Amino acid sequence: MRKTGEQKTASFPLLILLLAAVGGVACVIGSIFGGPDGKREPWFGITVLAVVVAIGVAGYLSLSWLGVLLFYGTALAVAAALFLVGCYTYMFVGKRRLTRSLDRLAGLSVEELLAVMVDPSDADFRLAAVELMKRGVKARPAKERLLDLLASNVQRERARGLLLLRQYYNELQLPEEWSSMDSTDVWRERIQSLEHGTA
Repeated sequence: MRKTGEQKTASFPLLILLLAAVGGVACVIGSIFGGPDGKREPWFGITVLAVVVAIGVAGYLSLSWLGVLLFYGTALAVAAALFLVGCYTYMFVGKRRLTRSLDRLAGLSVEELLAVMVDPSDADFRLAAVELMKRGVKARPAKERLLDLLASNVQRERARGLLLLRQYYNELQLPEEWSSMDSTDVWRERIQSLEHGTA
């Protein structure tokens, strides 16, 4: 039986509560995992919230609560399909790129591999390290480049710099409580102490 306008109006507050709950969760998830460069950007979560609310309202105005279920179900199905296509594309493209990179690095001289190894921001940095290990050559990235990563405003780059610094410069004995989540200003002070040997 089709609902009248009065019945829809009466149940509209329930729709608002539902959208607030679902949208709030989506907003939190979007803020944690979204944004460029791995940063937790609030605008990303707000965008996700707006999309969730728009889908729910459109479904409710079209077919009442049945429309909400149908619209959300369709949105989830489309999102799942796009996710699977994206994963397949990412793996396919990544595999082809990896094969090309391995072939290219295998043809480089030791000096050329060392040039790649010096820069940790190079996309083929780790592959160059593996190729050098195969040839029995010990090498590590320049400490100055790793310190530059630690001074970055992007948390993901600080995490990479800290990981590589501990891996290749274990003699520095960095305190375990040092974290990439610490602010850039804190890391710049630490870098000064590392450069002067007072850490």
